[in-house]
Amino acid sequence: MIGEDGSNFLTTDGGATWNEFFLPEKNVVIGVSFNTDKDKLMIKGNSCAGEICSSSMYYTLDGLKTFNLLLDVVDTCVWEDMGNTIYCTKWTDPSQYGDRDSIGLKLLSSNNYFSTEKTLDLGGAVVGLKYVKGFTLAAVVSLKSSHPRNRFIRLEINFMFQKVETISKRLDFLDQMM
Repeated sequence: MIGEDGSNFLTTDGGATWNEFFLPEKNVVIGVSFNTDKDKLMIKGNSCAGEICSSSMYYTLDGLKTFNLLLDVVDTCVWEDMGNTIYCTKWTDPSQYGDRDSIGLKLLSSNNYFSTEKTLDLGGAVVGLKYVKGFTLAAVVSLKSSHPRNRFIRLEINFMFQKVETISKRLDFLDQMM
């Protein structure tokens, strides 16, 4: 819950108790990623200077007492299998931040809160990332050709980033729009 003065409230026990917290640099909370360890959270904050906005992902290991910056210019972060490995999508060009027509997201992973990171290449532009019931899902758009009539979308289903299945579909509806 977001308060009027920039304060935020979070419950981890179904509403029995609420913890007030503030993110650094006057960020407004726009997302939370939970871990099985209730003291570990990732919180996405958004801050704007005029019309220019950017998001940052913070993490806490002590139940909202302190926050550390995880990444700037980030779209989404998820804990993998609720452990210590984190996957994030980050804008390759900060000027494209928030542009949903852009395919400028790269996929990064780290097991030390991004002190070091690895860029993962899934063969296309990552447009979505989600952790669901033991699976980390990455949606990837692959433009097989620069010709407007040869566009494909590919959804790759990964378990711990080992490919399980790939579904490719030609985007015929784009032909009608060209």
